[in-house]
Parts: sequence; C-alpha cells; structure tokens
Amino acid sequence: MTAPLLELKAVTKRFDGLVALSNVNMAVMPGEFVSVIGPNGAGKSTLFNVITGLLAPSEGSVAVNGETVRKFRPDLLHARGLARTFQVVRTVGSLSIRDNVMLGAAGPRLRGLAAPFKSRSGEPELQERVDELLRFTELAEVAGESAREASPGHLRRMEIARALAGNPEMILMDEPAAGIGADGLQPLKELIGAIHKRGISVLLVEHYVGLALSLCDRAIVLESGKILAEGSPDEIRADQRVIDAYLGTRHGNSAATGKGQDKP
Repeated sequence: MTAPLLELKAVTKRFDGLVALSNVNMAVMPGEFVSVIGPNGAGKSTLFNVITGLLAPSEGSVAVNGETVRKFRPDLLHARGLARTFQVVRTVGSLSIRDNVMLGAAGPRLRGLAAPFKSRSGEPELQERVDELLRFTELAEVAGESAREASPGHLRRMEIARALAGNPEMILMDEPAAGIGADGLQPLKELIGAIHKRGISVLLVEHYVGLALSLCDRAIVLESGKILAEGSPDEIRADQRVIDAYLGTRHGNSAATGKGQDKP
C-alpha cells in the first residue's frame, strides 16, 4: 500500500489562549490534488505554516515521506521534496524575473549568498531548467524584466516557477489567485492543472471556492480550526454542513453548485 507523501496526526496549534488548529488529521498521497477551503479565520494559513515548518505544532505530528518532524528548516523541507508559495509573493526586487527563478533552482542555502549564486547560475543544467520553467509558466518573454516592476500576475507565476525549480514532489500553494483579478483565474487554473499533470502532488488553499473545487481530487473544509467536512468536490458541494457554515452563507447557493462568480 502506498504511504502518504504528507500526513498530519492530531495536529493542534495554540497561540496563548487561541486554538487556531484543533486535532487536525489529514494526508496527501503521491500525485494527489487536495484543496483546503474555509472562511477567513478558519485556520488555513496556520495549517500551511505548520506543515512547512514556519510554526511548530503545539500537539500532534507532521510527517513527510514517512519521516515525522516537529519543525523543518526551509532548506530541509526543500530537500525532502516539498515547496510552497505564499499568499503575498516574496521576491528579490533588485533581480530579474529569471534570476528570481534561478534562486529556486540554485537551492535555498545559496539564497542571499551572491558569489555562490553567481557561480552556480552559470551551470548549463540550471540554465536549462530555468528556461524550461519560464516557458512552462509563460514568462519567457518578460524574463529579463525587474521583479520590482513586474505585474501581479507575472509575480505570481514567477513564484510558482521558483517553487517548481527545486523539482518538488509536492507543491503547497497559499491562495495563488490573490491579487490577480477575475481575468487571470482561467489562465491560473490551466497552469495549476498542468503542474498536477506533471505528477506533482498539490495542496491548495484558495479563497475562490469554484477554482479550488474545479481542480482537486479531494477537498477539506476547515471551520474554526477543525475539519468540518472532507470528500470529493461533488460531495463537498452537496454537504449541508458546508452549505450552512460556509458556502450558503458567504457565497450563496451558486457557489455550492460550482456556478458562482468565483468559478474561473
């Protein structure tokens, strides 16, 4: 039987008296696409930060490829095949789009180290990997532009390309549609779908319910730090608990059927 690529067991995260996550159990299998949805304050970003080692769980465990850890340094997480994007894009504004992607290919330990980075950036295999990713994310024509002057949509794609540059087994995407506008949803959907078709596992947190449910194999609904429901997109759309707690009250019945304005 195939083991989970990522597994959380009874994960709880407290901030003083606030319980942000409570007894969360979940797993992502190799090649699977899982979306996490829920209202603001449900614990989605805390969940991502615990998984990626920015926060240590107060209780419970996180395992990557069967190895249980309390807290990963980002470079160790990278080495174990996980990459992530952030809701607010993190960029080196003084570098070009291409060089920002090159940072992901060169490896996390080289970020911020100018001499080693310049040395490795000349390696043919890194150049080829970056060029392929720029084409894949449709950034080749703007690759030489300064990241500081790039559009929100190009920055979002740049961050995705940078995450993919480390050849991850799994990419965790934190609200990738944030700030790109309605016109950018369909192209983003196509890009994320293409990533999954490459055999990369995807864990997606997304505000746009229609986008999240249109892409995933399975969805998890968080409410107040707890898993409210879990199942296929159709099961989630039809779950009365989800409609009452989230879809029906915040997005209307159209979101529950996947026909709302937030569907790409």
